[in-house]
Amino acid sequence: MDLVENHDFKAFYPALMPDKLQKGSKDFPTDTPALEWLKYKSFAVVHAISDDEISNQVFAENVLHEFRLLHPFNHYINHAISMSGEL
Repeated sequence: MDLVENHDFKAFYPALMPDKLQKGSKDFPTDTPALEWLKYKSFAVVHAISDDEISNQVFAENVLHEFRLLHPFNHYINHAISMSGEL
């Protein structure tokens, strides 16, 4: 998924949460290209914020930047799980 491999995205959100199955579902062939993605139990990213970052004068700007980076990922996940497939 190109979204999570984006350089700027990875700078703030280096990896998805590691809660992942050891094996892929038996419903998918072992050579399925997206098999590694299908092993994830959830799709969540985390960025720790230090006390120094919170007290920084540009904290609000930094948070806004992080949310802008996160928006395409959130949109993709919402689209993937929507019943209608339309957002």
